[in-house]
Amino acid sequence: MWHKIVTASRSLADWFGADERARLRAVLNWLFVGGVVVWLALQLNGIGWAEIWESRPTSSAFYLLVAIAYLNLPVADALIYRRLWGHVPFGSLLAVCMRKRIYNSALVGYSGEVFMLIWARSRVAKSDRELAHEIKDTNILSAVVSNFVTAALIIYLLFRGTFWEAAGTGFAIWAIITVFIAALTPVGFLFRRHFMMLGTGVALVVLAIHTLRFAIAQASLLGQWHVELPDLGLGALIALLTVQMLVSRIPFVPNRDLLFISIAIAMTGSLDLPRAEVAGLLITTGALYQVLHLVVIVATSLGGMRAKQREVEAAEEILEREAHE
Repeated sequence: MWHKIVTASRSLADWFGADERARLRAVLNWLFVGGVVVWLALQLNGIGWAEIWESRPTSSAFYLLVAIAYLNLPVADALIYRRLWGHVPFGSLLAVCMRKRIYNSALVGYSGEVFMLIWARSRVAKSDRELAHEIKDTNILSAVVSNFVTAALIIYLLFRGTFWEAAGTGFAIWAIITVFIAALTPVGFLFRRHFMMLGTGVALVVLAIHTLRFAIAQASLLGQWHVELPDLGLGALIALLTVQMLVSRIPFVPNRDLLFISIAIAMTGSLDLPRAEVAGLLITTGALYQVLHLVVIVATSLGGMRAKQREVEAAEEILEREAHE
C-alpha cells in the first residue's frame, strides 16, 4: 500500500510542476505566518494593549543586550567562514552572514544557507560540492552544540518537574526527541567521515566558535529577561529559555521568532510568569529585531551597490589604460 502511495505522490509531483510547487510552498508559508499573527493578536488583545505598552522594557541594559544577541550569530558565522574561505574579506562575510540570519529568521529555515551558497559560488575558488559540504558541515556542528545545550536545559527542568505540566504533549515529545538526538551525537561523531568533509582540526575550531556563540546567546537572553523581570527565579527563566531553544530547533518553519513569542505568551499562565510583562518584553524584542533586519537589508544593499560601482569603475580604468597603450 505504501509503495502505491509513494508512486502516486511522485506522479502527482511530476505533473505538478516546479513553479506550481514553489508557489504552493509560498502560499503555505504565508498562511502559517498569518495564522500565528492572528493567534498572537488574539492573545495580546486578551491581555490588553495598554497594559502591554506600560510593561515594555525601559532599561538601557536591556537594549544593549538585544544588540549583542543580534550581532552574536553573524559575527560567529563570519569568523567560521573566514577560517574556511580565508581570502574573503571579513567585512563582506559579516554582511552576507547578517543577511543569512535574516532569511533564516524571517523566511523559512535554511533559506539563508541557500543564499550563502549562491553568494559564495562567484566569490570563493571552490567547487559547488565543496562549498555545499562546508556550509552543511558548519550547520551540523551548530546543531550538535544546540542539541546539547537544549538537552542540558531539558534535563535540568526534568528534575524540577514543573515544566512538563506546562509544556503539553507536543512540546514534551519534541523535548524527548531532542534529548534522544543529543544522546546519539557521540555515535554519529564516530561515523562523521561518511557525511562530513571538514577535517578534525577545522571541525574542532568551528565547534569551539559555535560553543562560545551559544554561551553568549543564552547569557544575553537570560540577561535581558533578568533585567526586566528581576523577581523571576532562575527556574522560571530557564523554562522560558528552554521554550525558546525548542522552538528554534523546529526545522523548515517560517518566522520562528514570531512563533516563539506566541507560544511563550500562551504558556505564561502554566509557567507562572507575569503575562503582560513577558508579552511587553518579547514583543519589544521582536519589534527591535525587525527594525534591525530592515537596517541591515538597507545597509548591505547600499554596500553591494557601491562595491558593484567600484568594480565597474576599475574595469573602465583598465579598458582606458589598454586603449592608450
